[in-house]
Amino acid sequence: DVCYSLQENAFAMVVEITERALAHTEKNEVLLAGGVGANMRLREMLEIMCEDRGASFHVPEKRFMGDNGAMIAYLGLLMYEAGDTLTIEDSHVNPNFRPDDVNVSWVNEHPII
Repeated sequence: DVCYSLQENAFAMVVEITERALAHTEKNEVLLAGGVGANMRLREMLEIMCEDRGASFHVPEKRFMGDNGAMIAYLGLLMYEAGDTLTIEDSHVNPNFRPDDVNVSWVNEHPII
């Protein structure tokens, strides 16, 4: 019960952030990728949210839903090239982190692949 409740709350937060992203960017589609995309409950929750918003929801075949270290490394490269760096001494975990507060310094310089 504890693990299920933790999953439900975590996924509810992911779905809420995704819904906000749709609203702020005025997009009408969601693509779920990465290892977490193999979780059928998360897929179900995102699909419900997309249906409610009139957005399309896309998920690759499960065999392509592995953790994607290359995607993370590429993002790191884009951030580095844009001068968006942080020293180890200045890095820390922010328990109040909000994804909508991220400064996306590299988005205008590189097309999304």
